[in-house]
Amino acid sequence: MARMIVGLDIGHTGVRGVAVKHGTSRGRPRTTVSAVGAAPVPPGSVVEGEVVDVDAVADAIKLAWSGTRLGKDVTLGVSGRHVIVRQLDLPWLDDKAFRLALPYRVASHLPFAAEDAVLDYVPIGEGPPGEGGVRTRRILLVAVTRESVTRAVRAAQKAGLHPVKVDLAGLALLRIGAIPPLADGSAEAVVDLGAEVTTLVIHLGGVPRFVRVLSGEGGLKITKALMDRMSLTFDQAEDAKGMLGILAAPNRQESQEDWAIRAIIERITDGTVAAVRGSLDYFLANAPDVEGLGRVILSGGGAHMPGIVERFGDGLGIPVIGVDPLLGLRLKRRAARAAASLAPELATATGLSLAEVA
Repeated sequence: MARMIVGLDIGHTGVRGVAVKHGTSRGRPRTTVSAVGAAPVPPGSVVEGEVVDVDAVADAIKLAWSGTRLGKDVTLGVSGRHVIVRQLDLPWLDDKAFRLALPYRVASHLPFAAEDAVLDYVPIGEGPPGEGGVRTRRILLVAVTRESVTRAVRAAQKAGLHPVKVDLAGLALLRIGAIPPLADGSAEAVVDLGAEVTTLVIHLGGVPRFVRVLSGEGGLKITKALMDRMSLTFDQAEDAKGMLGILAAPNRQESQEDWAIRAIIERITDGTVAAVRGSLDYFLANAPDVEGLGRVILSGGGAHMPGIVERFGDGLGIPVIGVDPLLGLRLKRRAARAAASLAPELATATGLSLAEVA
C-alpha cells in the first residue's frame, strides 16, 4: 500500500504543502506527487523563517489545504535565525549513549541553553583522533530554540494537521531534483533564495557537510530597496523585480527608470552573491578533505528572477544551474496544474515530503 508523506514549508510570503505517495509499481519503487497547495501569509506573521502569529499562519495553512488532497500527517520544516548548524568532533560512543549525552556535550557550542533547544545531528563519519588518541565521531549538529519549533507546531495543529516529524528545512533541499551526481566527486552547494532568508547547504556525495542560514539576504531586500529608492508600492516593486530582473530582455524598449531599477537589483543581488561566496570560501578553507566545489544549484522563490542564475555563475566562478524540485517525480494531473507556477518555491516542501518518516 502506498504511503503518503506531506511536506509543510512555512515561509515569509506563504505556506506550501507537497504530498508524495511512496509505493511500488511492478515491483519497482514509485514516487508520485499526489497534491500541491499554497497560500500567502499576512505580512509580519512569519519573520526570517520563524512563526510570529500562530493564528494567522494556521489560517493560511487551512487555505492552502482546502480543495486539495493533502494529508493531515506532515513533516514540518524549520529554519530561521535561531537555527544553529555546526560541524563537531565528539568522543565516540554507541548511538544510544551518544544521543543521550548530546545536550551535555554541545552546551558550550550553543548561543542558548541546551535545555531550551531541540537538538539533532547528522552523522558524517569518523573524526580525527582526539586528545590522547581518543576515537571521535564527526557530526553536523542541528539546534533550534524550542520556542521556535513550538510555534510552528502549534500553527500546524491549529490548522488541523498532525506533525509527525520536524526537519531542518536546509537539509530537505538535498533531496530535490533528479540531477546526476558530479562525475569527479567534488562537493556541491544548494542555495535556496527565500524572501528574508537564503539557505546554503554543501554536501559531498549526498552527505551534508555545511549549512549556513543567511538572515536578511533574500528577495524582500530587493523589494524594500525599490520601494524606498524608486517610490514604488510593494506590488509595483515585486512586478518590476519579476519583469526586469538582471538581464535586459531582447526586443524590449526600456526606459531610464527601468535601467535605474535594474541597477538597484544588480547591486543588492551582488551583495547576496558575495555573502554566499564568503560562506563557500569559509567551508573550503576548513575542509581539507574536499578538493573543490563543482556546482551550485539555485532554488526558492528568488530563483524566478530573470538573470539570477547567470549572475551567480559570474560572481562565483563555477557552474550554477536552476532546478525544478519536482524533476524526476511523477505528478498527478491536478498536482501538476497546481505546481506549474510555483515550482522553484516548492523546493523545501518537496524535500520534506521525501523524508523518511519512522
